[in-house]
Amino acid sequence: LLPSSMRDRVAVAAALGLAAVGVAVFAWRRRQALKQFVWASQHGAEKATVAGGHEDSIMLEGDRLLKKQQNQGRGAREVEFLKKAANHPFLKDWAPVLYGVREINGEAWTEMSNLTAGMDMPVVLDLKLGTQTWTPGCSEEKRKYHEAKAKASTSLKLGVRVTGGTIRNGFGEELESIGYKKKKEVRSEAELRDCLGRYLCSDVMRREFLEKMRALHAWFSTQSDFHFFGTSVLLAFDGSVECPSELRVGMIDFPHVQEVNTPDESCKAGAATLLRVAADVVQASSK
Repeated sequence: LLPSSMRDRVAVAAALGLAAVGVAVFAWRRRQALKQFVWASQHGAEKATVAGGHEDSIMLEGDRLLKKQQNQGRGAREVEFLKKAANHPFLKDWAPVLYGVREINGEAWTEMSNLTAGMDMPVVLDLKLGTQTWTPGCSEEKRKYHEAKAKASTSLKLGVRVTGGTIRNGFGEELESIGYKKKKEVRSEAELRDCLGRYLCSDVMRREFLEKMRALHAWFSTQSDFHFFGTSVLLAFDGSVECPSELRVGMIDFPHVQEVNTPDESCKAGAATLLRVAADVVQASSK
């Protein structure tokens, strides 16, 4: 038998060795996660953070996002809405901050805050709100087209459609694309619950999402100032963190917002679905 003092030294050395192995494994997994992000960057990573498509109309510059203004006055209307949102008691915490409009190569780009600013590896999910996806005043042909799309997806039934995004199935593992823009449609409430349950990969984020959806549903249940068409709830967290605790939630895409004096039943239905699913996800994770 070894003397007690030597046994103690051996035990300490073993503990230090295990700790070193743990640190090395963590560092390796973080490098793998960042390596994937770097690879994506070299093949269009900035596009990867644009969950709902339109990659050629979005540019990221640190804490700023530049969005090419859409034609037919849609870009200008979005700018005007963001100005109003900046002073709105609820929307000021949900809509991007407007910094102005830039001209780049003869085209107008709206400059706003970037929800993913400071993240090494943004993992985002775009959830389109509303049972009605066509804008009042559009052509009959366009209305029928959008009604058919909504009926064929979860938009009409749930008021929510997963536009696009990625899911991190494990730290350092390859991100899984999801959503109709990624050709992987979420087709039911059960699939939406599974999608959000896997996307929200920590209890802290699941609880944060539930609180955010409570606030969103409460607002849509009482507000009668705006009707939203084509607007999304955007979720983001930093995939380079092994156990992420910060979930950022905002609303994006406002070219078709209309000022009214009636409730927005279309988006209210979507907010109710997200609240219900968020509660289910939290409950399932606590079992």
